[in-house]
Amino acid sequence: MQTALLLLFTVIAGFCYRTIGDDEANEIGVEGGVVVVKVAPGTPAEKAGLKKGDIIQEINGKRCDTAEDWQKVLSKAEPGDVATLIVIRDKKDVEVKITLEARK
Repeated sequence: MQTALLLLFTVIAGFCYRTIGDDEANEIGVEGGVVVVKVAPGTPAEKAGLKKGDIIQEINGKRCDTAEDWQKVLSKAEPGDVATLIVIRDKKDVEVKITLEARK
């Protein structure tokens, strides 16, 4: 029997993401990270300037290698908290600060 884990977060950032694959990471020269797959309109992520294709490398000064790393941040966050991300965009490091909002 398989057991599913349902994660309920009290905050929302407003983007879909996935752990970068090994082949993709090697191709662009990173050692892991989280790829932004989609940014929903009107969300904190869009307001902060996060873009589809950004690769998250750090969250609040800590390395981000997997989607689970981002989920850990969300699980401990409160509405109004700021998540400071370092992302790779166009081969450059970019800082993005997302103010998390309450899930509705």
